[in-house]
Amino acid sequence: MENGGSTSSSSGLSSSSLQASMQEFKLFETQSDIIPYYFVKVLLTHIRFNDEGNREFRKEEEQESHSLCESCGRRSFHIQKSRCFTCAYSQETYNWSVKTIRRKTTGTGRMRYLRNVPRRFKTSFREGTEAKPRNKAAASSA
Repeated sequence: MENGGSTSSSSGLSSSSLQASMQEFKLFETQSDIIPYYFVKVLLTHIRFNDEGNREFRKEEEQESHSLCESCGRRSFHIQKSRCFTCAYSQETYNWSVKTIRRKTTGTGRMRYLRNVPRRFKTSFREGTEAKPRNKAAASSA
């Protein structure tokens, strides 16, 4: 490239247009008056396109999808999937049968034995004795 000429590079940008772009974005000028093209391209791309586009796409890149695995210790445990892709360790937290458990759990049937357990617990599960009569009339007749 020449210092002041309009020699075009492979992308079609001349050195004068590069200098104009650098002044537009308030970049400093060096002693040689020209910065190498690849350096300017990287800077201008970063400056021009830093705020364009959807912010949500950049947020996805910032968020971490993998963390340290408890089993193998490598950083390959997928947080949302709860699965390590190195050792296949998974924290099995299935919650797909809640209604089934609710239908079949203890207390939904007759409970022939269990319904008497709390009452028998009060008397320490005593057996073979007769209850004392509660009223005086029954006590006198018996």
